[in-house]
Amino acid sequence: MPAPTITAAPPPPLRSQNPATFTSLAEAFVDWMAGVPDEFNALAAYLVALTGGGGAIAGSAWEMSTSRILGRVSASTGAIEELTAAQVKTLLAIAVGDVTGLQVALDAKKASAPSIQSVTSSATVTPTFSDDMVKITAQAAGLTLANPTGTAVPGWGMAIRIKDNGTARAISYGTQYRAIGVTLPTTTVISKTLYLGMIYNADDTKWDVMAVAQEA
Repeated sequence: MPAPTITAAPPPPLRSQNPATFTSLAEAFVDWMAGVPDEFNALAAYLVALTGGGGAIAGSAWEMSTSRILGRVSASTGAIEELTAAQVKTLLAIAVGDVTGLQVALDAKKASAPSIQSVTSSATVTPTFSDDMVKITAQAAGLTLANPTGTAVPGWGMAIRIKDNGTARAISYGTQYRAIGVTLPTTTVISKTLYLGMIYNADDTKWDVMAVAQEA
């Protein structure tokens, strides 16, 4: 039978993308990661079958039949050589180790959650870069978004969610906020949620706001 294949990875999600695009790509990427361990295991089983032996990867019993496995182990280029049983076992052990590591990473990804800075109301809100989102749930005064603090990583983003307490509130910004292709809102809309999506530009020391979404 033909050798099992490993499905190519889909495009990964990026924090600079808008929420809808990020969510769609993230779901596709996690779905791909969930299937990769099974594909690796199928490939490992196929390679075991090629040797004609029935020993487990970690076991001591491994017999080569008339079937042969060819590859390179002594150099990355050059002539193809016949692999010994020990070399095949080593390669499969590495593959299984990679699958185990991938599963651990996948489990960690599923268990992780965004870090959120929660504010009910404050005249000045200072985002912290270690957080993924700042949410302001019932703003009861004019709002100033101060320049974020912390060690920002170029290319990483942050979202800010704002909602007033039933009265429209003015919004002003620190010197590091810069609109790119959008207009920075200067007020809330009564009892409506507002999202700002921004990414850090280290070259200009600016938080480039590239997405503004106002609840209808």
